[in-house]
Amino acid sequence: MFGMPKEMANVEVRLNSDATIVPQLGAHILIHVLSDALTWGLGFTQAIEARWPNSARSLESRLRHTSQRPNLGDVLWTKLEERMSLASLIVERSRGNPKTSLDLEAFSQSLGQVADLALKTTSVVHAPPIGTGLSGATWKEVHATLQSALGARGVIVVVHCLGNRPPE
Repeated sequence: MFGMPKEMANVEVRLNSDATIVPQLGAHILIHVLSDALTWGLGFTQAIEARWPNSARSLESRLRHTSQRPNLGDVLWTKLEERMSLASLIVERSRGNPKTSLDLEAFSQSLGQVADLALKTTSVVHAPPIGTGLSGATWKEVHATLQSALGARGVIVVVHCLGNRPPE
């Protein structure tokens, strides 16, 4: 766990690992981030769409047929497989400083909703190194938020890194 203290042991980082490929046993929640413009973005969201082509279409269809637009901190849920759900976290600002678009308060709020479902369904939460790429957040900030919102509540989180380097 890269020298993390024991109280942070619920957030595991796996190298050379793909978050779209998870074990078949048990329940799983895959999390990714969307901006408040609700656009299906780059990077990990493209990997989700490649693996589950209907995921983006399902989300877009629901958004077209609702009068209430989601806000920062909301979570949009999509069932991907029998025991796997996708949590689309609305946590990036589409306007303002493009170098720091991840809203950590909204991130924490949305993770609270993820924790509620994960605890109810005994799900493991899987994610890429959220916010450390185009969103401009640091791994230290993201890890602390994952730990306080999920790990501290007993939810197991697996952060998958495609390469052989931990997030920075």
